[in-house]
Amino acid sequence: MEKALSLSLLGLLALSSACTHQAGAELPALPPLADYRPPPQPYKVAILPLRDARPTEEAPDAKGRFIYRGQAYVGTTLEQLGSAPVSNQLTTYLARFLAYRRIFAQVILVDSLSQAQGADLVLSGEVVRMRGYIETTSPDKKSGRPEDERQTLSEVYLRNLRLVPLAGGLPLWESDLGWASQETISTQAKAPLPSPWQVLAPSLTKSLEQLAQLLEKADLSGQLKIPAQTALSSAEDSPGSLDTLAQVLPASWKIGATSSAAAPRGWNGPTSCQRTKLVQRQTQRFHRVLGPYQPSFRIYRCPTQAAYSYQSQEEFPARYMGKDSSQNNYFFGSTGQNNWPSALQQLQNYLRLSKPNSRYIFKVGG
Repeated sequence: MEKALSLSLLGLLALSSACTHQAGAELPALPPLADYRPPPQPYKVAILPLRDARPTEEAPDAKGRFIYRGQAYVGTTLEQLGSAPVSNQLTTYLARFLAYRRIFAQVILVDSLSQAQGADLVLSGEVVRMRGYIETTSPDKKSGRPEDERQTLSEVYLRNLRLVPLAGGLPLWESDLGWASQETISTQAKAPLPSPWQVLAPSLTKSLEQLAQLLEKADLSGQLKIPAQTALSSAEDSPGSLDTLAQVLPASWKIGATSSAAAPRGWNGPTSCQRTKLVQRQTQRFHRVLGPYQPSFRIYRCPTQAAYSYQSQEEFPARYMGKDSSQNNYFFGSTGQNNWPSALQQLQNYLRLSKPNSRYIFKVGG
């Protein structure tokens, strides 16, 4: 990308031709143009080249293969697709996708901030993983599978995508995108194997669909910002309760789903607790095991007569927080990285809990 390229509704056809020339004809096809609608985000966004942060790929075995569940696969190489860096090819495709989905009033491809004049927002991020694998040989006849069938594996992970005002400042939106797929494809006899982009297409398309859904409902007006770290807006010496918690939450957090019939995750006992979920706004993260998720906390308030015992097999159990003045027991659970690292301690203080004497608690209540 040697100069800024503006993508508007009137320029989509020319854009498609230009991007095919630059990124190679093997890039996944975009869906047909949607019926006209006003963009949900009435802003002009400039897209900087995604930074290539891919680590060294898995080392193949002595025969250059990758073994998955006993089956041999060979890795695809995106660098085969021409002279343009992979991250630039993906940046171009990302811009095309946002233009086709008509998320913004205008999408502008730039090499640097100096080319972004006239934009309202700037989108940046990094490519952590883009990898595909395909079976090395046709299925064994004894398997019963068609001879022209191949299994493919693919994974995409885009990290720290941020939208900030052109003038700078805190992000208005911040997310990771990712997906992993296992697909079955058909290949004609003696035909070349599918291109790397074709193998990658299912995971890439799914990741960009996540992006579209997140951006369509995001508040990009500037009223909401995502700081690197945050805290309760009320002093910890001001006592409170779960009923008043929404009034003092950090601006980048909100009350999510609640339940009056829950049990703490990872504890055996009755479903007689009130569960309050807190979620970080306009933020998504990705984990190779969890998949895409929204950073969150769960607070459980359980009556003192309800007995709970710890389940040692649970991978992500809730942690016992302590008792309030009415002898209700509280538990705390979290999902993923977030921008509120001191949440547990601050919530314990705000709720005026008597903290447990030991870090390791195996039985509570009853």
